[in-house]
Order: sequence, then C-alpha cells, then structure tokens
Amino acid sequence: MRNVSAVFNLNSGAATVAISALHEADSAVKGSTEFTHARVEGTEAAFHQRSAGLVGKRIYYRYSDVEAYEHIYLTPGTFVWHCLRGGEKGLADVDRTLAFEVAEDLYLFYWTERVMTVESVLLVDLREERSIGRMFGWDDLTDEPLVLPFNSRLTVMNTTEYPQDHHKH
Repeated sequence: MRNVSAVFNLNSGAATVAISALHEADSAVKGSTEFTHARVEGTEAAFHQRSAGLVGKRIYYRYSDVEAYEHIYLTPGTFVWHCLRGGEKGLADVDRTLAFEVAEDLYLFYWTERVMTVESVLLVDLREERSIGRMFGWDDLTDEPLVLPFNSRLTVMNTTEYPQDHHKH
C-alpha cells in the first residue's frame, strides 16, 4: 500500500512528491518514504532544497481542542515530539526527519517514528501559523494501514540560536 503527498509552488514552478509505502520485513510491517523533485518545463525553478530552517525552533501544535503537541527541531535530521494534551499525553520521542524549503517560512517536513510504523508528511507554514498533512502507517491492533490527516494551528514558542563557533573542533 502507498500514500502520495505532493507540494507544488505555483510561484516558482517547483514540486516535491513524497511516496510512502508499507512493506513486510523481518515478519513486521515497515514503512519507507521516497522524495522526488520536479519543476514545470520552461521554468528556471530551483528544486525544493533540504533545509535547516526549522532547527532551533520550539513549536506548539494544536490539532484539536483535546490534542496538543510540541516539536523541538534539534538538527536538520532529528526532532523531539512531546504530547502535551490528548491520547498520548506525556509520551515523547526523538525521531528522524527531513525538511525542504518550499518558500520563505514554508517547509515540507517529514518524519518517521522508531517505535511505530509511521511515515508523516506535513506542510509547516510559519507565516500563517498552520500545518497540514498526513500520517501514514500500520495499526498493529487492527492489522490494517492507517491514514490520519493533520490540520493544526501552531505557535513558535521560541528559537534557539547556537554560537557561531559551535561547529569548531
């Protein structure tokens, strides 16, 4: 089973497609996601580039009146999620991520979870303070694929800036 998410920037002509798939490996269902980049023929659009634009940000996401999470973006490849309110209250983890800059303050954000079979793709809009997207994975309780759409309001709580010399050593 596959799930496809696509982002197309009408202003630049650049597009990114995320194709998530479920497959069996080691007697368990695993997930994977591949990204393909394209542009409209005849445009000079640059492909959506990998981005560190979310790194250092701590963002509060309100998915509903009962579900709220925070994300802390540690590096271009890792983030922390923490459920503050809702069914997973108190749970947290560090997971692998990718982010692509679609436009200024607009990011295509992907993560995969270590504990569960989950492939998530979101469009994070810092200017409009919204995110939309989907979580695609495997529900071990029902033995069926699971697709959960996301639509949240977000607040950037703070941004941590590292000293300029933190890469030296």
